[in-house]
Amino acid sequence: MITEEELDSPIASFPEELLERILALVVIAPSTPQQLTHRAAWHSTTTSSSTSTPTTSPSKTKPPRGRIAPLLVSRTFYRIALPLFYHTIPLPSPAHAAALLHTLATRPSLTCFPRTLLLLQPGALDAEVLRALPRLEVLHVTLPTPTPESFSGWKNQEPMRALCGALREVSTLRAMVVRKDKGTYLSQPTTRALLKALAGAVRRSDGLETFTTTFPLSTDPALAPLTSALAAKPLLHTLTTPIPAVPSSALAYAAVAENPALRCVRFSSSSCDNSSALSCNNGNNHTTTVLSTSLFLTAARAWPRLGSLIRAGTAITATAGSTTAAASSSRARASTTAACAGVGVNGRKGCRV
Repeated sequence: MITEEELDSPIASFPEELLERILALVVIAPSTPQQLTHRAAWHSTTTSSSTSTPTTSPSKTKPPRGRIAPLLVSRTFYRIALPLFYHTIPLPSPAHAAALLHTLATRPSLTCFPRTLLLLQPGALDAEVLRALPRLEVLHVTLPTPTPESFSGWKNQEPMRALCGALREVSTLRAMVVRKDKGTYLSQPTTRALLKALAGAVRRSDGLETFTTTFPLSTDPALAPLTSALAAKPLLHTLTTPIPAVPSSALAYAAVAENPALRCVRFSSSSCDNSSALSCNNGNNHTTTVLSTSLFLTAARAWPRLGSLIRAGTAITATAGSTTAAASSSRARASTTAACAGVGVNGRKGCRV
């Protein structure tokens, strides 16, 4: 690592606030599973992936081009980029959770940096991770896929019981994202228990502002604790889900719409990843256009407030090419987007309009 005097580059003279914003684009980990698995070709650490071998000579090895590279530039870059590096923590496997716990145990000062946590394969070690992060603000949870143990009874799921206990203790969230794979069913004991634990986290987090799922809400009993918890959040302003195909699901959305703080209900495309928990801050809303003849919208008209929230957050069209939403509704959506508070690179709230 070189000193600032040895770093002969105009960027060394940039204000630290500007450097922080630039480095945030490079160092902060992506917050979607798709982006985590995608790796650009120029990230390769060798000259050619087809010729790389364990015995590749050092002369053919390129410098590291991953997120860690900016931390190796200089002491100033290291100081600025270190909190950004730990801002978003993706845990795609138990091995990653174990490595993180080891790092936090050896360097306890790092526990104050993480703001976003992605639990892609929830397990027992994730319970320890949750308890080790006192300033967590955004939580992504992927509901587990079926396993033989999933059908053997909840009493045999001790690791998941530990995770559920840790989830119920979380109280600092501003945003939550819940994902569900196609092979995951709400009838599974593990899924039901996790949803109930997430409802506990929602209930304890009085600062929760946005809630996003990759599956629509419904009247399924497994979702009842979650919908009731969302209806009572004093700061919840945005609910984002795919549009339901079943008209009876309007009952679940109507229950959440009773929350007087709620400003809009956004329906996303079923093909996109609802990963932008605080989408108002980055302009990436992932919303889709909904036909006014949708069976769900027809059922939702029975609740005037629910209808107004949908119009405030989702574009509604009469046909595939003509938008029927009034100009006032468009202005309402714009003002709602501008009013949403985002999380900055160090956890600071974004500007409100």
